[in-house]
Amino acid sequence: MTLSFLITLGHSWWWIIICILLAFGLTALLYRKDKKLKEASTWQKRTMYSARFLSIFIITFFLLKPFIQFLIKKKEQAHIVFLYDNSFSIKLSKDSSFYYDLYKKTFPEIEKE
Repeated sequence: MTLSFLITLGHSWWWIIICILLAFGLTALLYRKDKKLKEASTWQKRTMYSARFLSIFIITFFLLKPFIQFLIKKKEQAHIVFLYDNSFSIKLSKDSSFYYDLYKKTFPEIEKE
């Protein structure tokens, strides 16, 4: 069994670059001269910057109408069903010699069941 997925967009894939640039630009604009951030440590600034960048990118990416399709391929053994018509009407047909001679010789185990 194999599992694969495919992502398609309602728009061109080039719009992802615009989403990244827009997220980066808005994040830089919002954190550029924030006086409250002067008290925060470097790792806190980077964490807030990354969280805002990711949230803006995800929101703009969802505006591109992504469609995620999961494909599951599973191989199964084929089941062959062999039906045997042993009715009287088959033996009355024009080609009944096939059923009396060749058919019984080809499939002898059917007669036993």
